[in-house]
Amino acid sequence: MKAGRRTGDVVVLRDFRQRCRRYTAVMTSVADQLRNESRRRVLEMSPAARLELALRLGDEDVTLFATANGLSEAEARLVLIRRRQAGRQPSATAQR
Repeated sequence: MKAGRRTGDVVVLRDFRQRCRRYTAVMTSVADQLRNESRRRVLEMSPAARLELALRLGDEDVTLFATANGLSEAEARLVLIRRRQAGRQPSATAQR
């Protein structure tokens, strides 16, 4: 390939990328719309309602984990607690 041809290809590719950026910058995906709607709904909630939502979602996650792994909910909670603590290192101040 000649150097001039390669430079022309780079310019064409750069123009194409710029056109794509302008096109996609205007578009919003369905995921973006859902994320924005969810964020808006949560921000409209009171702090107590947010806490209740967080606790309910956590309970639902434990139930899903227990079902997926054939455990009771109590066993699933213990497994998750152990996993959370497995990689942690104790604080130097707690050892004094």
